[in-house]
Amino acid sequence: MRNLLARVQANIGRQLLLNDLVATIETDFEEYGRVVDEAPSWHDKRVAPTDPDHNTLGPKNAYWVCVRDGEGEVVTCSAQRVWSKSRLVDMINAGRFLYDGSKDEGQDNLHLFTEGLGHIEGNIAYTGGGWVHPKLRGKAVSTMAIMLA
Repeated sequence: MRNLLARVQANIGRQLLLNDLVATIETDFEEYGRVVDEAPSWHDKRVAPTDPDHNTLGPKNAYWVCVRDGEGEVVTCSAQRVWSKSRLVDMINAGRFLYDGSKDEGQDNLHLFTEGLGHIEGNIAYTGGGWVHPKLRGKAVSTMAIMLA
């Protein structure tokens, strides 16, 4: 399985390079906030639980995949929030899936029935808060970045 994942990552990296793009893994969420706020897009890209204004995010619990073009401009990114050794039901019931309690809560809310979700436990990840530069929409760049994540 590890060999398969390494091949997938290598193939995605090669495909990005063929398109003059490079992907990096980042943990500076102040930079992430700046990038998504300045992104040329029409929709809101700050989504809990990957919003650094409402959660404490960093190398211990989150990262973001950044894809840059040949000029160094960010053309797509998405954030990953990770909860190690957790149960999804517990996080939902405690109100800690969207907000970790370290900062003021935002406007997003979550209404989920937890029945049938008790088996979801372990290392749980949320992928969100992404965007794609309009010049690359429809070229599967964000899909490749999410696959790397």
